[in-house]
Amino acid sequence: MSWYVLSGDIGGTNSRLVLSRVTQAGLELPEKDFASSHEVVHQHTYKNTGYDTFTAVLERFIDECATALGEPQIIITTGCLAVAGPVSGGCVHFTNIDWVINAEELGLTLGIQKLVLVNDFVANGYGLLTLRDSEVTPVQEGEAVVGAPMALIGAGTGLGECFLTCGTDGRYDAWASEGGHVEFGPTCELERKLLAFLQGRFGGRVS
Repeated sequence: MSWYVLSGDIGGTNSRLVLSRVTQAGLELPEKDFASSHEVVHQHTYKNTGYDTFTAVLERFIDECATALGEPQIIITTGCLAVAGPVSGGCVHFTNIDWVINAEELGLTLGIQKLVLVNDFVANGYGLLTLRDSEVTPVQEGEAVVGAPMALIGAGTGLGECFLTCGTDGRYDAWASEGGHVEFGPTCELERKLLAFLQGRFGGRVS
């Protein structure tokens, strides 16, 4: 038996979507073997500016999947979308585009049995668990401590941060942190002038 699984990276500019086929055996593998157990059957990147809603993007992707696979209809068992913003109650409001995604409503509309939204850096955090030794470049030599917390930082348009903690069962959970919204704390006269300039231009809090 096999299932179709949806994954996606939904940002303010692009929506990157992937449909994979997963077998029962693939569901029981450790994290580091997940990628090799998923057969990618279709993937595409869409520019968000051409769509009024994310629902329209996903509808088009599902139609393209059905065409590519030669099937009249694609039934997606489960899906996980990594979104650029904080997720609350299964919903995300984007800041760079006038979109709102509600996981429950989207799943019902498109017949996806289970759909989950996670912060994009939470997704990256879980991605850390899938890396093989050959995919890691040490920045500073050291000994990894089994079960110790992990941290992830990524600088892009904003500053993404997350951390991972290990449970008593030995499995890690990733936690979101909107690090890019930390308050700007000037430490010299030049930075204080920059703060005053930004407050005058944008008003209020500066991060």
